[in-house]
Amino acid sequence: MNKWQRFKEGMKNLTPAQQLHGQLVGYIGTTLGLILAWVVMLFNRMWYFSVVMFFAIWLNVIAYIGAKQKYDSLCSMMDEIKEKPLEQTYTEVNVYENGGKENV
Repeated sequence: MNKWQRFKEGMKNLTPAQQLHGQLVGYIGTTLGLILAWVVMLFNRMWYFSVVMFFAIWLNVIAYIGAKQKYDSLCSMMDEIKEKPLEQTYTEVNVYENGGKENV
């Protein structure tokens, strides 16, 4: 199996938590690169473009905060699911499907 086939198989088997973690790492790297570029532009006195870079950094930080909130809520939800016994989860699903009636 060549490396591209292994890559495709690995991408298919990613969990949502792993995907969000990858996004978080990407946002951090992008933000650091943008900050470095912004500092260089300020030292080169490119004021007009540094304003655009500042807002790009701001948007990237906001996107990171949103992804971090999703990641935290997903992890807490997964922890709650792991703590519940399977029978209790199954009963809750049946109650929901039966319109709130427990024994149908």
